[in-house]
Amino acid sequence: MIFSRKNHCLFILIIGLLLLNYSKSPAQAPYVQMSHPVYSFIDRMEVKHFMPFALTATRPLSRLDVARLLVSVYDSSNQGKNLNKTERRQLEFFHFIFKEEIEREHKVAIKHEPLIQKIKQNKFVARIFPRVLYKNNRNFFSWQSDQVNIFFDPVYRYKTTHTHLDTASQKEKTNHFTNGFQIWGYLNNYLSFWVDVRDNKEWGTKTYQMGNYTLPGLGFVRSTSPDFIYHDETQAYIKLGFKNLQLIYGKFDNFWGNGRTGGLILSDQATSYDQFKLEYKHKIFKFTSIYAQLIDYHFQTEDLLQQKKYMAAHRLEAAPWNWLNLGLSETVIFKSRSFEPAYLNPVMFFRSAEHYLGSPDNMMMGMDFKVTAIRNLKIYGELLIDDITTTKLGTNWYGNKHGLLGGIYWAEPVWINNLDFAVEYVRIRPFTYTHEESIQHTHYGTGMGHWVGPNSDLLQFSFIYQPSMRLRLEGSFRSIRKGGNSTYKNFGGDIDQHWEIGDGFYPKFLDGEHLTRSVYGINISYELFNSLFFRFDLIYENNNVDSVLSENFSATTLTASVGINY
Repeated sequence: MIFSRKNHCLFILIIGLLLLNYSKSPAQAPYVQMSHPVYSFIDRMEVKHFMPFALTATRPLSRLDVARLLVSVYDSSNQGKNLNKTERRQLEFFHFIFKEEIEREHKVAIKHEPLIQKIKQNKFVARIFPRVLYKNNRNFFSWQSDQVNIFFDPVYRYKTTHTHLDTASQKEKTNHFTNGFQIWGYLNNYLSFWVDVRDNKEWGTKTYQMGNYTLPGLGFVRSTSPDFIYHDETQAYIKLGFKNLQLIYGKFDNFWGNGRTGGLILSDQATSYDQFKLEYKHKIFKFTSIYAQLIDYHFQTEDLLQQKKYMAAHRLEAAPWNWLNLGLSETVIFKSRSFEPAYLNPVMFFRSAEHYLGSPDNMMMGMDFKVTAIRNLKIYGELLIDDITTTKLGTNWYGNKHGLLGGIYWAEPVWINNLDFAVEYVRIRPFTYTHEESIQHTHYGTGMGHWVGPNSDLLQFSFIYQPSMRLRLEGSFRSIRKGGNSTYKNFGGDIDQHWEIGDGFYPKFLDGEHLTRSVYGINISYELFNSLFFRFDLIYENNNVDSVLSENFSATTLTASVGINY
């Protein structure tokens, strides 16, 4: 348990006192999944100055937050700023998706006739279509009353992947099937909830490891046959919402920063985790505090309880001017005790608390910014400081562990509607994220920061074109360089291997077994109707490994998938 029984009682008491003072305040809302296309739309509208500013670097956003931003776009479009045809259709569609929140808070209604409504209006379909299904033309099942609103949707996806290696005579084929459901809603003026349950099966031509283990980005994985694996994922939480304050308890992800390829300090690449979360939002700033339980994964041949470690994190995001967004974050991962009062304090500087406790824990600090002063152009960056010795700045001292991320997003650079360009660079020093005592910056064996990992850099160029509301095309080029560890020496390229005496005090960036990877990608996505997507990906990558035995190989991968609410 994260808290003892005594602390649970204290938490409930605090909530009760808050309810007495704020029970008449308007409700908050469940979060919007971070894969939802509305995030891309909000990003474009902010860059094109259809909204004054958006505190979007602390995600996920709530449905109410998204509704307010959509209303800002609607207001701007009625004040002389013209949306093109695709943008107007997108705005109408998203107003329909967030209809309850928009109409409740802003009394704004935009007419939108979804495809499912048109199908139901067919005379033949109308006679056989069950009235209880798609009653609101959006959710598979919905039940609404004066206070209680509950929505249910199935989750399905089938994905097939074909990979051809130039060093192999046969193609590798992988199939992946997901099924589950989402149920969410409002229970009264200040209480909402979300549950997302998914079972997954993967099978194909490769041979799978038997037993229970984990894989990158996943939690618990089980294989009872060398022909397939199973894994499941559940996100579930309950939210108490007051005027400016939200208290959340449950299992879900967080993403901090503006990066398109990932976040340096906190991203959503690992599986979700249990947490208490506090959010306070003002017009120009947002404060977030998290106290979470993580899994310190170690492979075991028997079914034994995995060890736990804990994370405290807080973040302040502010917009002092309409064109500038700033963020300051701290995280600390610790072990050997489940409750640490110093880290439960949401306004305590964790670096100072760590020193007070004897500096036993893995503390990191992050800073980020976003500038949108020039219409259609966003410049952003992040700095991650894991450890630093100021007297050794400018050297390759192993203890100077930090990362940099910077990028530019340019909407419609060549005056073609809905054609955007993005470039991003990431650079992470050796040994960043690592720490002794198994408190590296990981959860269930996967890094919680940027996926490229320590002793690596990444350069990515992307063109994104959305000719219609339903069709999205993206082409990208990605260059990755990494200094990997060898059999006999640690160069700081593995997040699970911390520095030890004998590893060298001044490792150079990209030292070690040098990997260079060039990746070309094309992505096509088509949304037939609400949340039913067809996706196609074509990827070509060339890999060069410069080690004792140098090797060069390439791979071509084609992926096709169809899914609903995935």
